Amino acid sequence: MSAIFIIDRFPRLATSLRRIHFRLREPYRAALRRISKRQAPVSIQPANDKETFRAESARRLNDYLRHNHSLSLPEAKHPKVSVLLVLYNQAAMTLNCLLSMSRETETALETIVVNNASQDETCALLQTVKGIKRITNKNNIGFLLAVNQAARIARGEYLLLLNNDATLLPGTLAAACQRLARDHQAGAVGGKIILPDGTLQEAGSIVWRDGSCLGYGRGENPQAPEFQFVRQVDYCSGAFLLVRRHLFEQLGGLDPVYAPAYYEESDLCLRLQQKGYAVVYDPNVAINHFEFASSVVKEHAIALQRRNRQIFLERHRKALTGRQEPQPDNILAARLASQPQRRILIIDDRVPHHGLGSGFPRAAEIIRKIHKFGYFITFYPLRFPQDDWRQVYATLPEEVEVILDAGMESLPGFIRSRAGYYTHILVSRPHNMETISKLWAKDKSSFENCQIIYDAEAVFAVRESLQHQVLTGGPPREADAQAISQELELATIANRIITVSPAEARHFRQHGYQKVQVVGHCLPTRPTPAPFAKRRGLLFVGAMHTNNAPNTDSMFWFVREVLPRLQKLLPEPVPLTIVGDCQATGVPRLAAEQVHVLGRQEELTAYYNAARIFIAPTRFAAGIPMKAHEAAAVGLPLVATPLIAEQLGWQDEDELLTGGTAEEFAAQVARLYNDAQLWSRLRESALAKVKQDCSEAAFTENLRRALS
Repeated sequence: MSAIFIIDRFPRLATSLRRIHFRLREPYRAALRRISKRQAPVSIQPANDKETFRAESARRLNDYLRHNHSLSLPEAKHPKVSVLLVLYNQAAMTLNCLLSMSRETETALETIVVNNASQDETCALLQTVKGIKRITNKNNIGFLLAVNQAARIARGEYLLLLNNDATLLPGTLAAACQRLARDHQAGAVGGKIILPDGTLQEAGSIVWRDGSCLGYGRGENPQAPEFQFVRQVDYCSGAFLLVRRHLFEQLGGLDPVYAPAYYEESDLCLRLQQKGYAVVYDPNVAINHFEFASSVVKEHAIALQRRNRQIFLERHRKALTGRQEPQPDNILAARLASQPQRRILIIDDRVPHHGLGSGFPRAAEIIRKIHKFGYFITFYPLRFPQDDWRQVYATLPEEVEVILDAGMESLPGFIRSRAGYYTHILVSRPHNMETISKLWAKDKSSFENCQIIYDAEAVFAVRESLQHQVLTGGPPREADAQAISQELELATIANRIITVSPAEARHFRQHGYQKVQVVGHCLPTRPTPAPFAKRRGLLFVGAMHTNNAPNTDSMFWFVREVLPRLQKLLPEPVPLTIVGDCQATGVPRLAAEQVHVLGRQEELTAYYNAARIFIAPTRFAAGIPMKAHEAAAVGLPLVATPLIAEQLGWQDEDELLTGGTAEEFAAQVARLYNDAQLWSRLRESALAKVKQDCSEAAFTENLRRALS
């Protein structure tokens, strides 16, 4: 039984709780209206009214018993999980619970049911259920002692404390087991507990300094971003708590001092933490919970809670001295049991999936490294706030809080609601820095005691100036210098600036900025094995979002100007494969017999291993082309424009070949395509350069300096 409803029984704390939920919702009202349309998955559709739900459950039970139905639960010879189910009346709720367990086919189970002298249809129901171990008590010994009683005969590696008024959502038990299997420091795991009206009862719980408790997220939408990331918590409710059996036994089970119930699971979780184990909230773990189904006299429950809270406070006084006071403003910090001292808000256009290109692979690596540094990270996708949660956490660490479905509209309220929470704010790309600068100018108090870091990566106005020169053949415009200056001015409020290369850093230093740190790319070298003679064709990899983007222009130029000249220099046609996220409408029209436009591909190794040359015919760009580093890292030699060579800091004839005109570019490709010795030399030189320029050690140290 959970200790969280001590909050609901004391007027002062109940008033605070109502204020808390209003404050938590206020910045996200617009976003929540959008995401509330997406219902949390349920195994039994939640009713809007508890009495309606109770009545529907009673009808289901009556129908089940009247028609002599039976139920079989999975029963493994060597169980992974022992489910400990304590019953005292509420047979209709028990049937719902057992039905949800009967669908658990992914996990090896045994189910141990303790019937605490139930006087309703519980006994009749259990007679129809196969695959359970039954313990029948002549008297109601309470939840705590019954759990310990069941645990003594359990054989599973893990014990599941499960309330009989709970139903498992699909995949929940498998997700909880996977969490314990891969996180050896996790002693117990819990998840979302969802009430009959579809809102949260809790998403992990907080223990305050005075021993009172709070279910985090109560009354909120279970799908809201705050509840979608993995985190260490003070405790998770015993409505669903998966615990390592050997630790449960080492701790002597639930402490009988709390019998018959209340605070027993809070105490267990704190004792696990004192042994060096974490209690983990996993958003992939979720149950529906009726809550307060047990027929306990209210006054008796309140008296037990008061008594057990005092016992809990005395036993854990030392550990609780470091906890937060029970105040609304402390919820944000208290939701993390680990209490990290460094918290960073990262703002970028979108979740940085690798296949997007445009600097997003580097952005993802920065986030992964900052996570390893021990920071708590909130990532806020500002321009493209919609995404799929499975894809989000395939790209980012699952402990990163990602604020989907909010975007520009909700950013001011979000920043205000978390004023003073973050030690750092890292902003990527000039248009996002412009947005933050405007917010800073209007409300400096929201940014107090916070280091603002601008990950400029590159000066994009320089690229736009170069683009004008390339496409028109004219000189730089007077407006170009002004645009470059305005972009550099965006860094005025930043405490530190990050760029991708020394050349980009010089722009900022020449403008008067002193604290500029270069953080380039981080790439391991993994040379593909195919020899020169087994390779054929040319490869280009890069995102092509619009028809005037640098990558798109490079393909137009190469296919229309370079490729016809190249085909004349070689004895047979050479195929070109174009791979990358392609939203530019003109690129598919480039497809021909020798030009294959494949679009985005999840796995590129086969393409790198098959091609003989990687081309980078970029005519205007800023920063450093990661596509060139990636090709070199897999041992595919490059032919590029002088611009790419300059950005890389590589030398023509040493690490790559360059061609500035269509004729020169075609000649260099033909030369490299026919010269195995030159191909091998460039391959080895470029691999050595990647090891030097993109080493993990250098990337890590430079990023650490940027955050210092």
